[in-house]
Amino acid sequence: VTSYGGELRYTISHDAFPGSPLLRGRADVLIQGNGIFLEHVTASTPLPGEPTTFVVPFREQAWHRANGQNATRQHLLMALADIDLFMIRASYAERPSETRISDIHMDVAVPHTTGLSPAPEVEDCTCPPGYRGPSCQDCDVGYTRSSSGLYLGTCEPCSCNSHATECDVETGECQGCQHHTEGLHCERCQPGFYGDAQHGTPRDCQPCPCHGPSSAIQETRTCFVDADGEPTCYSCAPGYIGRQCERCAPGYVGSPSLGQPCTDSTSRCHCNPHGSISQRCDASGRCQCKDHAEGISCDSCRPHHFHLSAENPLGCLSCFCMGVTQQCTSSSYYRDVVSTSFLPGDFQGFALVNRQRSVRLLTGFTVEMSPEGLLLSYDQFGELSQESNFWQLPDAYLGDKVSPGGRAGLTRHLIRGICRSFGGGG
Repeated sequence: VTSYGGELRYTISHDAFPGSPLLRGRADVLIQGNGIFLEHVTASTPLPGEPTTFVVPFREQAWHRANGQNATRQHLLMALADIDLFMIRASYAERPSETRISDIHMDVAVPHTTGLSPAPEVEDCTCPPGYRGPSCQDCDVGYTRSSSGLYLGTCEPCSCNSHATECDVETGECQGCQHHTEGLHCERCQPGFYGDAQHGTPRDCQPCPCHGPSSAIQETRTCFVDADGEPTCYSCAPGYIGRQCERCAPGYVGSPSLGQPCTDSTSRCHCNPHGSISQRCDASGRCQCKDHAEGISCDSCRPHHFHLSAENPLGCLSCFCMGVTQQCTSSSYYRDVVSTSFLPGDFQGFALVNRQRSVRLLTGFTVEMSPEGLLLSYDQFGELSQESNFWQLPDAYLGDKVSPGGRAGLTRHLIRGICRSFGGGG
């Protein structure tokens, strides 16, 4: 809203294909906010190749609604209060070939001296409790907006059951729920706590008295209030039983109520985490191995497999070897990078093709400098059909070649490129 009375300034330059008619009378600037859509139409249309500077005032006389009606001051201020769409026209001809925008400046107002002119058309309202902003357009901290009331709605106190002091000004969702509460209005206890969060006191939610190992998942620490008013745990960690997981299950020893964890008296296995499904073993002491792993501890690959890895759900990779053998191990190779650094006039063997490669372009490219480095560019899409185009990579990216029967079997890899391909990458 502090832009009211100020101006938006920008410069447009564009080019069009020969004979392409100019588009006149179209909306040049569009803003949308608080459900209000406004348009501004400039008095002139820039000619191709001639930079034109536009000045758009933020006054209601310069704007109209999408239905053609003139905008009011209320419309403009409400749209400016919460802009979620701001667009400047880019197409000025039926067949544009290029468009450019520069020197964008928009006036705002700030509450201190800047050396520029004053902003007397920006109002400074005396807001009632719950509102803030030059036009009282925002809800204050601790308030949220309702749908009732004039213009933007009424700002009402947050409803957080005394467990938070702030909420989202638009949705009313409480932010930073305290005292182990959660929910849109801090209305329920977090997992692992029990009680009635809507009582509105700091002690509404108490920790669930569920015993178990410190590494137990969250589900084994949650509880509910039973019919007798006492907390009961939903589930217990393996080896624990009881209403509050206070006893050890058969086959486990310990005393949770005295702080002694339950341990498996029969577990003596050490399962390799790379090749085993879990850390538990059967009665004979053997671990449960992934499909391609083996051994008592699942610490090796099965025959015809290699590279034991925790990330592999099967444990190991299968040997491929082009089908001539099934004996393999991990290589001692190291990674390297294939990359391209473009030079002016040197396109490094890149081509632009369609998906079927029935059209293949080797010219019309330029090498430009950008903050990311030298890049390969093509801007003559108006001469091509509407199908997708691709950058075809040169031989350096094609790797080893296989030549069965004396004929080169080349695998061509295409990376989809709409306009540009950056040099220096891998």
